[in-house]
Amino acid sequence: MLPYLDAVECVAVDLPGHGESHHRDPSSLLHYVDYVRDIKLILYELGWEHCHLLGHSMGGALSLIAASALPGTILSLTMLDSLHPLSRRPDQGPEMLKRSLQQFTAWDPHRETTFPDLDAVVKARLKASPFQQTEASARLIMEYATEKVARGYRLRSDARLNFRSPLMLSPPQTEAFIQAVEQPVLVVLGAQGIVQHRGPVEETLRLFRNVQHITIEGGHHVHMDEPKLISERFLEFIQAQAETT
Repeated sequence: MLPYLDAVECVAVDLPGHGESHHRDPSSLLHYVDYVRDIKLILYELGWEHCHLLGHSMGGALSLIAASALPGTILSLTMLDSLHPLSRRPDQGPEMLKRSLQQFTAWDPHRETTFPDLDAVVKARLKASPFQQTEASARLIMEYATEKVARGYRLRSDARLNFRSPLMLSPPQTEAFIQAVEQPVLVVLGAQGIVQHRGPVEETLRLFRNVQHITIEGGHHVHMDEPKLISERFLEFIQAQAETT
């Protein structure tokens, strides 16, 4: 989307454990809400008092929590094939923590996964990903998500990102975060994306105070299927916010 967003100043964030950012300390369990602190620190380092947040998938759900926690800082929220954080019933908490600890104790931080070439990485991504994705978009992701090493290509990402979360919000907590978002919200869903298969979309949308919703032909990576169209909608959305303030 970046080539279509020249009208605004964009900072694309690699969260800890993603892209070129450092990983968390090896002794750390990864807690979802820690990323909200990262967002606040990033804005502090940039010297930005306000910004619009745009996030895809987990990034969209995280942006929702950040918007609810930083109402005076986040001007608007745009979520791409994302609607809210994943949640679990309270009675599922003990089993989640048990599974997470099992994965953590079995994890070798020095072990790395390598592939002979980029084509092999892309093929593995397409095979392992549960999301509908084109080969072109998978290649774009993996060109950035890997680095060249002596034995071929190595994944940059922290293996712990694939572990079970130690804890998740309960459905009532998730609803509370949605209802706490005061800012205007734009939800862009892929017609074949994952949100459509996770529950009643309209029922969740009614929880927001101020929301616009569009569905575009495409899968979970709808922003890679229709980058120009979504960029135009995003710019129209934030421009409308500027005109009303």
